[in-house]
Amino acid sequence: MDILIKNGRVVIPKVGIREVDLAIQNGKIAAILERGTQASAGEVIDAEGKYIFPGLIDPHVHWGCYEDMGVDTKLESAAAAIGGYTTCLQYRRTPGEDFAPESVQELLDVITPNAYIDYGLQLFITKQAHKNSVKQAVEEMGVSSFKFFTTERNVDVDIRGLRDSGIPEPYTDGFMYESMQELAKYHGHVVANFHPENIELVETVAPKVKAAGEMGLAAWDHVRPEIAEAETISRLAYFADKTGCPLYCVHISCGEAAGKIAEAKARGVRIWGETCPHYLALNTESPCGELGKVNPPLRRKENNDLLWSALRDGTLDTVGSDNCACLRNDKAGSIWDAACGFHGTGTILPVLLSEGYHKGKISLERIAEVTSYNASVIFNLPEKGKLLPGTDADLTIVDMELEKVVDAEALKSYSDFSVFEGMRLKGWPVDTMLRGRMVVRNGEIIGEPAGRYLMRNSFLKK
Repeated sequence: MDILIKNGRVVIPKVGIREVDLAIQNGKIAAILERGTQASAGEVIDAEGKYIFPGLIDPHVHWGCYEDMGVDTKLESAAAAIGGYTTCLQYRRTPGEDFAPESVQELLDVITPNAYIDYGLQLFITKQAHKNSVKQAVEEMGVSSFKFFTTERNVDVDIRGLRDSGIPEPYTDGFMYESMQELAKYHGHVVANFHPENIELVETVAPKVKAAGEMGLAAWDHVRPEIAEAETISRLAYFADKTGCPLYCVHISCGEAAGKIAEAKARGVRIWGETCPHYLALNTESPCGELGKVNPPLRRKENNDLLWSALRDGTLDTVGSDNCACLRNDKAGSIWDAACGFHGTGTILPVLLSEGYHKGKISLERIAEVTSYNASVIFNLPEKGKLLPGTDADLTIVDMELEKVVDAEALKSYSDFSVFEGMRLKGWPVDTMLRGRMVVRNGEIIGEPAGRYLMRNSFLKK
């Protein structure tokens, strides 16, 4: 064997926590051995007292939003690896008019040489040319999930909290419905990812909130109310049911929205929900202030417990970061001036362990499911997120007792702040392995970028 990892407690999704040794050969998990089994290996790693999780999968990152794509990829992929992540799914527009292979390849040529971890693409469908070239993206470039924005119908930057959308065509329910019909041609293997917020409600409410002089995180919560998120999920779930297109709802921020996902699941709709660490651990009362401006907003405090419950009981399926690293200066001014977004991948696992596991809100097995296994199944990553023989030797070794105060500099992100800064979190990854190669040792990135682009269309061969 190339590598033997011994004496750790291995968290195997859908199996449980096992005191076993892991044998690795040619970048794959070769065998799961009973503790103490004699086996020769070129390298032996002693994980005594630590837990071993599958390499984590962040299903929601935006590299290159506030910084050059190549620079940001290198920084954010390194930060992700330090946080225990071995795969990220990157949301991106193509530089061309449609999803022609050469246009997608332009993205790969920039991202791949700078990525410390493996990655996939999730392309934005924003116009007819994109809808008409889905076949090329799926069959030639291995893209099996596409993102839609129910928020892209207005141009008021104060309300949107974003830059100009760059979407030139009307973004209507009809367009989204027809696009879902197109994705449904792949019999459930290609997923529609939606940012669910009813922009017509937001446009009605927001001017009144601003005119009233409201400020702070509570104002941004009022601008984009919970009803806007919950209503949209109900509507999209109906579209999903009628088209047969699987639906993935990103960054669920409130209990009411999670409840709409639960209702749809009970009706048999193929729908999944993702939440983020900031919605689990932060709220409108948190000290991060304008640094925490994001869409959808941080919500009232009672939503924290509602989301933990939904994550625990299977209503919500994954935890993503919505990683969009920016600088403190980008957040300057009032809530109306501050940019949206922040770094998030590097703190997902510590938040789940410290605020979740150590406080009795979620089990380690469930953490492994929502940070790796479920994303591997939903997004066609059969060799990731499982820690079973034959799958990629992607893993993170975690010191469950390690306590650290969140420090932006230590996260190694492009961002010079963290919304969790100053929080003492218990449970941190210390080593990360990608396909049998250590990329992080003792919390520090080592070696050069060696990430790969992941084709996610193996279902076409069945």
